[in-house]
Amino acid sequence: MMQQKTSCTSNFNVIYLYDKGLVSRFTPFSLQIIRLEQEQFFTKMPRLSLDTNIPASEIPQEFLSKCTQIISATLGKNIKFCIATVNPGLKMTLGGSSDPCGFVQVTSIGSLGVEENKKHIAVITDYVSEATGIPKNKLYAQFQSNEPESTGHLGTTFHHLYYVEKGARLK
Repeated sequence: MMQQKTSCTSNFNVIYLYDKGLVSRFTPFSLQIIRLEQEQFFTKMPRLSLDTNIPASEIPQEFLSKCTQIISATLGKNIKFCIATVNPGLKMTLGGSSDPCGFVQVTSIGSLGVEENKKHIAVITDYVSEATGIPKNKLYAQFQSNEPESTGHLGTTFHHLYYVEKGARLK
């Protein structure tokens, strides 16, 4: 029986297929098709979260919906899977100062990498700073690439949704 394991590398997911010496059945072309299908599927699940010491009253009403639009656009993901959260009014300091500051965390299955994150951070920092008044030099960000077997939706993992259910419930 063939076993499958996924691993996220840079901007794409690499699929490793092994089944006790029967790998020769897979041509480079068929592996390329599998990789493309996987890249198209793993355009789900991005999340942007902002932790900040500014009060909730200073967060614009449209902030979360705009963050959702931004991560959808910059990560190239369907907006229906995008999540945005803000945790305002935290007791938080940066460099020993309680001046307005923030920490942005972006998690995603794929679409993250050395070059990609440079683009993402520019877009996200520009918007968060403009919308909240937090100076750019008081914003830090962290990008986290999640594996499909470590991320869930619809009561199961994305790995199961893709490999077992072939993405049927995600359309």
